[in-house]
Amino acid sequence: MEYTLERDGEMMVARLQGRLAQGSYGACFKRIHAEAQEGGVTAIVIELSGIEYISSAGLAAIIRLQHEWQGPQRKFCLAGASPLAARLFESVELSRVVPIHNTLEEARSYVTGKPS
Repeated sequence: MEYTLERDGEMMVARLQGRLAQGSYGACFKRIHAEAQEGGVTAIVIELSGIEYISSAGLAAIIRLQHEWQGPQRKFCLAGASPLAARLFESVELSRVVPIHNTLEEARSYVTGKPS
């Protein structure tokens, strides 16, 4: 799995590409969490349009990252899930735990509280 991190004010966008499977996400998610904590970030958006596969371990890692990030004045959400990922998220009712948005613009609106 490949990834890039982008800062947009107090929001960090992590764009993931490839396969989110066991062994592929550990360093990425640790870096996301560490850079967000050190950099004054109040929101993390995981952008998934480049993900072609998510294993159950990858899904659990997303939930774990969201749980570790939770706190006062902090937000976490997913954006731009591929059709395959969207079906998986729907089947496990992930939206009950993690906010999921169709686009990065919708996620930005959720994070900032401003309409897109």
